[in-house]
Amino acid sequence: MKSYSASDIRNVLLVGHAGSGKTTLLEAMLYTAGATTRMGTIEEGNTVSDHDPDEQRRAISVSLAMAPVEWRDVKINVLDAPGTADFVGDLRNAIRAVDAVIVVVSAVDGVEVQTEYAWELAVEEGLPRAIFVNKLDRERADFEGTLAQLVSSFGNQVAPFELPIGAEHEERALYVVDGTVEIDL
Repeated sequence: MKSYSASDIRNVLLVGHAGSGKTTLLEAMLYTAGATTRMGTIEEGNTVSDHDPDEQRRAISVSLAMAPVEWRDVKINVLDAPGTADFVGDLRNAIRAVDAVIVVVSAVDGVEVQTEYAWELAVEEGLPRAIFVNKLDRERADFEGTLAQLVSSFGNQVAPFELPIGAEHEERALYVVDGTVEIDL
């Protein structure tokens, strides 16, 4: 097993309302980093973090899970917090043990109650936060509406650094790399 110095380890927490796609995002991170050879799905009940039979039956996370991801010689311990109020204890405990928080928001459902609660906990702990707008390829996805909700809920500290172009299945991304604007086709 590879050994890491403390300076090369990060602990990041995925938070958001139930169904926003936190577990699926973790699956994508693991697959992209080469930690897994395929992405598990909630529907098939074969995700890395939702291994409990109750989680698979309900198709939601009911307990905090952690999966290590190695990226550019840094070990990132990604914690996947349940998104329902019933399991908020795991969220409250995890937020004290992480270096940063990624708030996952569905572009279909927008900002929901547990999203706001998780954000408030991260603010109380003084943690850096990033927002990942998920499900942009779904029917009724609305990036602009979701962004407006985020700004309304969390203030002018919300600023996109990657902008999607198109809608639903025709989604593309506009982003800046080394000062050059690029479009992901």
